Amino acid sequence: MTLTFYDIPWSTPNQSWSYNLWKTRFILNYKGIPYKTEWVEYPDIEPLFKKLGIPPTDRQGGGVWYTCPAIYDPSTNTYVSDSLRIAEYLEKTYPDTPSVFPHNTEGLQVAFTQAWEANLTAPFMFIIPGVFSKLNPVSQVYFRQTREMWLGRKIEELAPTGDAAAALWGKFESELGKADGWLVKGGGRYVLGDEPSWADFLVGSYLVWFKRVLGEDSQRWKDVEAWHGGRWKERLDNLKEYLGIMTLTFYDIPWSTPNQSWSFNLWKTRFILNYKGIPYETEWVEYPDIEPLCKKLGIAPTTKADGSLWYTLPAIYDPSTNTYVSDSLRIAEYLEKTYPDTPSVFPHNTEGLQVAFTQAWAANLTAPFMFMLPVVYSKLNPASQGYFRRTRELWLGKKIEELAPTGDEATARWAKFESELGKADEWLVKSGGKYALGNALSWADFLVGSYLIWFKVTWGEDSQRWKDVESWHGGRWKERLDNLKAYQHGA
Repeated sequence: MTLTFYDIPWSTPNQSWSYNLWKTRFILNYKGIPYKTEWVEYPDIEPLFKKLGIPPTDRQGGGVWYTCPAIYDPSTNTYVSDSLRIAEYLEKTYPDTPSVFPHNTEGLQVAFTQAWEANLTAPFMFIIPGVFSKLNPVSQVYFRQTREMWLGRKIEELAPTGDAAAALWGKFESELGKADGWLVKGGGRYVLGDEPSWADFLVGSYLVWFKRVLGEDSQRWKDVEAWHGGRWKERLDNLKEYLGIMTLTFYDIPWSTPNQSWSFNLWKTRFILNYKGIPYETEWVEYPDIEPLCKKLGIAPTTKADGSLWYTLPAIYDPSTNTYVSDSLRIAEYLEKTYPDTPSVFPHNTEGLQVAFTQAWAANLTAPFMFMLPVVYSKLNPASQGYFRRTRELWLGKKIEELAPTGDEATARWAKFESELGKADEWLVKSGGKYALGNALSWADFLVGSYLIWFKVTWGEDSQRWKDVESWHGGRWKERLDNLKAYQHGA
């Protein structure tokens, strides 16, 4: 199940920046635990956390305060705050994931954290004004009020200038030099040699913070990269695979069950994002809002079977490339090209065959739609029902209420549906394995799975219709969907 990770936004959308938040983000990425980010502005943290029952975080000097990071784990219905407590929770709850405290080193790692933080004092006066300038206006007020109260100075008075700046910057170099002396004793890429641990993610979180606040093209960040034989740059580069991919936005269509993805067209993309492990957040768009939103954002229309253009979903926005992509196949092709280090959905150069399979599958499967459309209509939110009725009745030439077959016609059409799936089953069993390509997952499996989910959530998993589908052809349709359980999260 997908965890919720509470992070603090700033002016660059969907960009995590705080070292405290990066400690947890690094660990979630390292452990491969799926999560979605919920962005919470500074003044909203305490009210939200009190509402949800998220415990406050201890602060040095006594007292408590509410701040990020925090997570919610739906598998245990648990909220946890504070980066170290989160790490301890994840270690205990997900013991089969890589440990961030290997070889019983947690006590030493906690002591290292205190030593690191006590040693590193010089950069804050350079960083705090930079953070303030990049926060959203709603958080700037809170940030100014709290930081000026703690420091006894205006934000504008913090950044040193002239000789004071040179001296403080030199002190920062010296502080990092002392820490570098500790780290090189590991004799490898990481603090413990050849395996990453909490200490590496602690150090990396500060480096990400410096880089994003100072700016990767700034002279100050270039200084940090160059100090001590370029090892700070190397240390951050060594963690690249755990920096994670920037969170994509996935545009989906809601219905009356909140946060439930239902459409087969949308599930094609959702499956692939989950399979590739690409983090994303869902933005729900009612049917009549799709075209205005797509035009506003510059999302390309989709081509219908008759060659005409229309605006529909799925679509994604990738902030790492500032790119919008629509149409499930085009999205898959984009993700293959843009994220080549993720598992391919077209392995062994099979894209051409997979596209042909898609057309054969769609051409073969015609019988269930008249059973499906009236139920989909009944489950849509009122805002979408009017659009759905108008467009579908225009295309089909019949009222929604006239679509569902009854009596002998229903029996005949249901038998036809079973026959259509039987034909597709004959194609799929030829692989001799769990998937269309045997033991390798691919686009074809997610295509089939997307239709099966559509049938299941539309009719209802306790309905006789879905039970029929599960039982047909040796129960293999149920097995095929069960084989994709690991990729059904996110909605």
